[in-house]
Amino acid sequence: MLRLQEIAKAKEKPVYARYLTEIPKSEREDNHPKTPNKYINYSRRSWDSQIRIWKRSLYIWGGEEISSSCDTSFCSDSDCIVEEDERVLDNIKVEYRSEADATASLLGHFDLDSRTTMTLISEESQSTLKGQVCSTLGPKDFSEGV
Repeated sequence: MLRLQEIAKAKEKPVYARYLTEIPKSEREDNHPKTPNKYINYSRRSWDSQIRIWKRSLYIWGGEEISSSCDTSFCSDSDCIVEEDERVLDNIKVEYRSEADATASLLGHFDLDSRTTMTLISEESQSTLKGQVCSTLGPKDFSEGV
């Protein structure tokens, strides 16, 4: 969807309209600007590069000054958003305690190991045709280690 928008936006430029009228598709050569193939699965960076090269080649062909849209990607606004987020994060004050006891006291509040901790295989289930029988032993209690 973004690829279609980027191509459509570039095709709205007057330089592309002039290119279409002056050079019919049947008369185009290898050195003429070619629209990137939107159906091939390129990485985002590769696609942005191809669009930038295509736009620049259109302006070079037309003998016009390269517009600022050739230097940036369609999604370049994300850089501004990141900078705004960083400014917001700079204003947040986080207090922390470096003592080991403060961290250890938090262990009781979390269920750290609730996954299957040990596989119990009964004698009769050791056949190669049956899968292993798993049982959950529950969360570990770390309060004794502190």
